Amino acid sequence: MKRHTGEVCLFWVWGKMEKTEIRIKFTRPLTAGQATLLRGAVGSAYPELALLHNHIGTKYRYSVPLVQYKVINGDGVILGLKEGSDTLKKIAFERDSYKLGEENLHVLERKIMVYEVEFGTSTERFHYRFLTPWIALNEDNFRRYVKAKPSDQKVLLEKILIGNLIALSKGLGYTVKEQIVVSHIKFRETDVKLKGLPMIGFLAQFDVNFIIPELWGIGKSASRGFGTVQLINGRFFKKEIK
Repeated sequence: MKRHTGEVCLFWVWGKMEKTEIRIKFTRPLTAGQATLLRGAVGSAYPELALLHNHIGTKYRYSVPLVQYKVINGDGVILGLKEGSDTLKKIAFERDSYKLGEENLHVLERKIMVYEVEFGTSTERFHYRFLTPWIALNEDNFRRYVKAKPSDQKVLLEKILIGNLIALSKGLGYTVKEQIVVSHIKFRETDVKLKGLPMIGFLAQFDVNFIIPELWGIGKSASRGFGTVQLINGRFFKKEIK
């Protein structure tokens, strides 16, 4: 199918969905690690809206989170896909302050944008990078990773990345009909803490025949700001909904 985004391109993609993005400028810039506090603040403010905190009562909602929280250039950024998009539209302008940890921060400026975005496999290849550390390793593949030589580490991370995209697709109700191919991955390790525990994260660039919504996160704890993906080359596959 053809898409007009300043130029004409040809690609095949089967997924479309709505995405809402809320950007909040507080009385002071947030730091990268405060995405978790932003999630806690918004989730606590709306305990009845399960998609904001991914809990139903006291139990965890075992499904792909449809709302994610980020800190980008000091602003709080909240993204929602599909039903998560609908949820964010309900709360966008309701509160003038949020309590992040022990600090109550007032909202100076807020912007909401609603898009139709595309998602899924493509005949084109796109180059992405992780803006925030990607937490790729669980206990099992961590042992494999640390024992592997560099070339095998690269292959392992490519396979994990494909698995992350397949898991995300299932959670969004999208059926992957073509093989996902990741290549040219370049990565470096970075230390991260998740719930106070030290872990290995990765800052990486990669090519893939898959359209990922801009700034959406993949991998472990993506709802808390980890694994945020940015398109480096190519076009933005989104249309603002008026």
